[in-house]
Amino acid sequence: MIPLAILQGQYAARNTAGSLLTHQLLVLQTGHFWTRETFFVRKAQIQSLRVTWSVWMQKRQLAHLTVNIRHGNHNQEITLRYISAKQAERLYQWYKA
Repeated sequence: MIPLAILQGQYAARNTAGSLLTHQLLVLQTGHFWTRETFFVRKAQIQSLRVTWSVWMQKRQLAHLTVNIRHGNHNQEITLRYISAKQAERLYQWYKA
């Protein structure tokens, strides 16, 4: 059971990312439980963006990025877990600009 959990964690880490496609379009990819989802999000759809980390994550330069997206009459939350802190900060600065 533990080796399976380790393999699943490695899969999720390799398949989670966020990047700017254009100055108004963000691409988010999450990977968990052997699946991968890709989201294309316009900046105008983003309601909020939050970067969080723990003491242990700071040492390894990792962070979590949570993006709340307007989706019809409700909110959709996409969380990128354990991405590089530089990448998370770059996306946060893009959102603030």
